[in-house]
Amino acid sequence: MLYMLHINRFELLKPYKTEYETCRLGKNNDGGYVVIDLPNHEYNLLLSGGISNDVSFENDFNKKYPNTKINAYDASITKLPNDANDNIVFIKKYIGDVENDMYTTLKSAIIPGIFVKTDIESGEYPWFKIIDSDNINNFDQIVIELHAMDKEETYDIIEKYY
Repeated sequence: MLYMLHINRFELLKPYKTEYETCRLGKNNDGGYVVIDLPNHEYNLLLSGGISNDVSFENDFNKKYPNTKINAYDASITKLPNDANDNIVFIKKYIGDVENDMYTTLKSAIIPGIFVKTDIESGEYPWFKIIDSDNINNFDQIVIELHAMDKEETYDIIEKYY
């Protein structure tokens, strides 16, 4: 029975067709993402969580949207990789559900016109719990690498937005 529950819940994550073109930013495997290429659209800010040793997405984003400010969050590294574009601002914090020396909720950074990219190794779920509709309505596009898809609580959190 639990198996059927997971199959039904995967319906929450099914892709849908968009009227817009798509493009890939970043490398061709982990670290790169397919995004919607909105015509004549500019973003005010890229909030990027989870860098590790790969800034290929952020570098490509900067080439496509050179006027967009880029904030890169990752407390697991001491500095950005050597190939990082000079326009990327490094913030040594994890994204989560609290504000302290090690974590940020990003709430103080949220402004209209944001592109969000996260690959934060299950840290997305505590963050999802505290993001409300006022915050999420400022996100023009969100790209998230979801983790822990085998856990029941993952779907409870995702369903919050459906």
